[in-house]
Amino acid sequence: MAAFCPDLIYRPDPEAGGSWSGPITPIKSTERLLDLLDDIHHNNAVYMASGAELRHLRACGKTHCKHPWMEGIQPEDFLRTFDARITYSGGRDDPRCWITGIDLTNGRHMWTDGSICPFLSSSNTWNWMVDTVTDFAGHVAVFLVSWVTFQRTGAWIVGEHSISGTYHLNTIRPYDLCWCRSGRKYRKCHMRQDQALAWRGR
Repeated sequence: MAAFCPDLIYRPDPEAGGSWSGPITPIKSTERLLDLLDDIHHNNAVYMASGAELRHLRACGKTHCKHPWMEGIQPEDFLRTFDARITYSGGRDDPRCWITGIDLTNGRHMWTDGSICPFLSSSNTWNWMVDTVTDFAGHVAVFLVSWVTFQRTGAWIVGEHSISGTYHLNTIRPYDLCWCRSGRKYRKCHMRQDQALAWRGR
């Protein structure tokens, strides 16, 4: 982490295991910005440079689309730095991230504690056995780009998931990781609660 994101300063955290705080600038150049946004929208590979900076992959080879929401894009909006705090226990549970200035009043895909939700945990996007906090920082950067796009256009350009019990039951298999970030299997975590919610039509 220190080599790849040197601006994120590590501090021991008695409750969370470890904490990294500092600036993240996901976009430092607007060169091929729309192509990068299209790749994020389609979940194509992007290049993550030092400091969790996102760039269009030179070897992309994709035919890029033009989306209606692109009409509202102002490239200069993306040239901004965010203050982030990432915590991680070192165990099965996902890291957590809080961004200064993004909260439940202006955010989207947020947890009730104010931390961001960059992916559905059950999708195995981040795996504690193979991935690191640095990898998680890349997902934070994608979230931030999506948030800037949402503020300008009202479109959230990465995949979205419902929070209903019925949706979770239809989407997550019993042996997948639970959506709650605990690192536990769904069947041993929130599956029964979601079954009760689905029975009540929620």
